[in-house]
Amino acid sequence: MPPIQDKFQQALTELIAARTGLQIRLQDQPNIYKKILSRMQSLKISELAQYYKLLEMPTPQSDREWQELIILLTTGESYLFRDQGQISLLKNKILPELIDYRKDLKVKQGKSKASLKIWSAGCSTGEEAYSLAILVHELLPRQDDWNITILGTDINPEAIKKAKKGSYSSWSFRTFGAELQQQYFSPHRSGWEINPKIRERVKFYPGNLIQDKLPNPLSDICDLDLILCRNVFIYFDAAAIAIVLQKFYDCLRPGGYLITGHAELYNQELTQFQTQIWPESVVYQRRISSTEPNANLARSQTHQLGSQELKIQRSPTQEIKPVGKEAFPANSLPSSEVGYKSTYKTVSELDTNSQANSKASTKIHLALYQASLTQAENLLRDGLCVLALQAASQAIKYDSISFDAYYLMAQAHANLGQYQEAKNYCQRAISLDIYSIKPYYLLAKVSEEEGDIESAKSILKKIIYLDPKAIAAYLDLGAIYARENDIIRSAKMRSTALDLLKQISPDTTVEYQNHSAAGDLLLYVKKLLNKNT
Repeated sequence: MPPIQDKFQQALTELIAARTGLQIRLQDQPNIYKKILSRMQSLKISELAQYYKLLEMPTPQSDREWQELIILLTTGESYLFRDQGQISLLKNKILPELIDYRKDLKVKQGKSKASLKIWSAGCSTGEEAYSLAILVHELLPRQDDWNITILGTDINPEAIKKAKKGSYSSWSFRTFGAELQQQYFSPHRSGWEINPKIRERVKFYPGNLIQDKLPNPLSDICDLDLILCRNVFIYFDAAAIAIVLQKFYDCLRPGGYLITGHAELYNQELTQFQTQIWPESVVYQRRISSTEPNANLARSQTHQLGSQELKIQRSPTQEIKPVGKEAFPANSLPSSEVGYKSTYKTVSELDTNSQANSKASTKIHLALYQASLTQAENLLRDGLCVLALQAASQAIKYDSISFDAYYLMAQAHANLGQYQEAKNYCQRAISLDIYSIKPYYLLAKVSEEEGDIESAKSILKKIIYLDPKAIAAYLDLGAIYARENDIIRSAKMRSTALDLLKQISPDTTVEYQNHSAAGDLLLYVKKLLNKNT
């Protein structure tokens, strides 16, 4: 690249960061600048300097181009009930506490209705915001005496358009239970559409966390009970994160909560928040002054949810321990942040020991592999796909023919929307175990997500050939046939699945969507078949 182009490339990188907070990593630059060149070609601009000046100018044309560029720069991938640990924490602890607080406040202030305000910041295509709406509905099925506000914002205007529609492919339901899917979504064209009542409870707006003035009472982004901003800060540098954190603090009411992705706030100054460490996640609470009504509510240790009581034990140090340099060593990923015991420190210590020992045995080598693989599995479970890829790569260094590691890498790439890489790693896994249906099943999902329905059907048929008792394959094939209005074939696939389900115990876990119990799945399939009769 000529020096002048190189100079403006760096300037453009800095301008993008200043405008959006997005950091373009060195390894991502070739792909990003291909996208920028495509925008330049669309505008018939030949010089990067000219494109830079267009973006820099405060004009309507510049604003329009920023919208187009942001669509290319942000390809966020999300799904419903992402991160089961955090979802459980929200359902069993955070939301019940906030609801109790708002109920008490309504009585104290003599109001006719209680209020609850939640913001999904960086909501992508809306799955997180709708997940929050579903959780609130599960806890408050009758909301006549409530003013509930659930907001979703994202910098990508195309993502917001999709969020407002509330229509998703089956890939968005991979950690969502079949029963909940049936309750809150309806089949629609090639996917599923959110229940209109739930959709009406969520408001979506385009939003720029760096540029927007916050709090913003006009859009209800103020006096918030809860902010979720997950897997956004991984794209920001420390300075941008600090700016947004201050805005979040100002938007929360005293006692309100902030939840981010695991380890996203490592090394940030967080003293203004009260940090609470739970097995499922770390959460950050805007401090409540000693004179604030219900100041002790946040320390409540017992919450009643339906017939199940969740008792939480915490020490005072756990409640207020700040997460920063002193809290965790630089070479470790804190287990308390991601909810698992093995850490990078553990793996690196094993590695150091093995190098120091010239007689490193097969047993130690196996321990290194197992520690890396376990770590990768836990990271993937918690939705930290990039870190999971790193840990899985480390596992492959210790065992270059590990089916589990290659399959895990395929899953992580698929979750990130990197479908070609996912397919490549699926093929590697298949070469190591041609009889395992797991990589084939992932290939079918990826093909369906890419719109290649014929390939998806072909792969699902291959799964059934390899394992005639693969219930999930029959159900997915039945769903595809149903969308194609091939009622006879759809019913045949679902009837076969029903027969297989009748042969196993109702308590047996079936690997379909969110690991459904066979008994629940049997009832679900019966409902599907009854619709076609």
